Amino acid sequence: MNSIQKYCFEFADYDQIQNQCYNYTYLIDVVGKLVAVENVEEPQVNGAPRKLRNLQLLLKE
Repeated sequence: MNSIQKYCFEFADYDQIQNQCYNYTYLIDVVGKLVAVENVEEPQVNGAPRKLRNLQLLLKE
């Protein structure tokens, strides 16, 4: 039997999610109801265009 755990999940609170906002190394999964999707924008970041889409989630507190 393999002693290495295959799956791990840990809930993050809102502050942890907000603190990871500009960390592009790790992704965060969220559970909520998608209530709004905005159009894709292309702002300039460090002189290069980036694609940005804002999503609005309804999260249970």
